[in-house]
Order: sequence, then C-alpha cells, then structure tokens
Amino acid sequence: ALTLFDVLFSRAISPFPSFLSVEEVMDQASLAAIVRLVLKCRTASIPMGPSISEVEHRVGLGKLEETGVITARELQILTTMAGRVAAPSLLAPGQWLDSVLQRLEFLISPHGEQVSEFEQAVRSAEAAMDLLTRSVGMSSSLPPRALALGGCVLGFISMRALPAEQARPKDVPSSLWDSVLMFWRGGLAKKSTLGVDLDLLAVASCCSPSDLQVWAFRSAQGFHDTIQQGLRNAGNTR
Repeated sequence: ALTLFDVLFSRAISPFPSFLSVEEVMDQASLAAIVRLVLKCRTASIPMGPSISEVEHRVGLGKLEETGVITARELQILTTMAGRVAAPSLLAPGQWLDSVLQRLEFLISPHGEQVSEFEQAVRSAEAAMDLLTRSVGMSSSLPPRALALGGCVLGFISMRALPAEQARPKDVPSSLWDSVLMFWRGGLAKKSTLGVDLDLLAVASCCSPSDLQVWAFRSAQGFHDTIQQGLRNAGNTR
C-alpha cells in the first residue's frame, strides 16, 4: 500500500500531467481506494474477517463508501497507473536503489581506483537500505523510495563518499544531526575520490537535494530511535 501511495504521490508532484493532485492523493478517499486495490490484488490468503465495506464504515468512511466516492477514486488510480497497481509493477526499495546507483555510475564514470571505491559505496548503500528496512521499516513518512534514497545517502556517508554536512537539512541543528549520525560515521574509511556531492546524487535520484536531506534525516533518526528503544528495553529486563 505504501509503495502504491509513494508512486501516486511522486506522479502528483511531477511536472507531467496526472489524473490526481497532491491533495487528492492524500485525502481519505484515495487512502481507502489504495487499501481496497491492495487487498483485491493480493496473492496471499488472509484469515476470514469483516468485509472491506464493513471496515470502512467502522473507521468513519461510510459516507464516502455509500456515495461511490471511493470506487470512483479506485478507477482514477487504475487509470493513472495504467492498471499497474500490484507487484511486480511497483518498485520495492531495492529496485529504487538499483536504478539510482545505475544512473549515478553513468554520471560519475568511475575509472582506475574509483571503480573499487564505487563498488564499496554501492555495497554500503545496499547494506544501509537493508538495515533500515529491517529495523525502521516503511511508513507514511518513509515510503519505499524515501527509505531507499535515505539509506543510499547514509551508506555513502559511512564510506566517506559523501560529506555528511551536505546531507543535513537546513532546519536541523548540527548537534541533533551529529547525534543521529553516530552510527553512520565512517571513521576508519579512507576519504573517497569519487567526487559525489548531494546535487549529483539528487540528479541521479530524480529529486531535489532537500528531498534527500529530509529522507536521510528521517532514516537516521528512525534508526537512532530504534537502537535507543532497544537499549532501554534491554535495561528494563535486567
């Protein structure tokens, strides 16, 4: 559901015409329609329970359901996505990351020692994304694309392939940024000669540098909070 929402939101904010605006993508009718489509397209069976319409009534969407607004929005989403509303048509975090790294490699054109440096940075980005997927997980604030690109930034920072200060959002104090980056500092890594900066990574990611900053911060903060909560839980069990 988050993957489908992420794709719809990306299309709504793109410069190309879309059937849905940003406001429409984020309203209750769209969210309900996304859940409906995901449930209808699922391949795994789920235990018997209340029908979709019953659930919609219980959560206060009865009027939208009765007037056909949710059904109409389902059709709009199907039209926008040209029917591609389920896997494997929708990109998972790993697929987002692969496409970005391929474009970045083309832009950098690494040669000589840079080839092995780029391979190490790629492995670091993949490991960071995998770690975030397992520990933080996807959410409305970190949908698949944001999680993948946030992990890419953090992975590059840990390999010193990207200056950490470039990835700090302007409204985040340096002290807070340093604290959430404590697990991502590449202290032992040799400084990279790849010449990657946030602007170049944004070009490869087809987004703005500020988007990358926000996603990197949310990813780092989510991982930091997860670790701290685990430590507190471990302390309480002693």
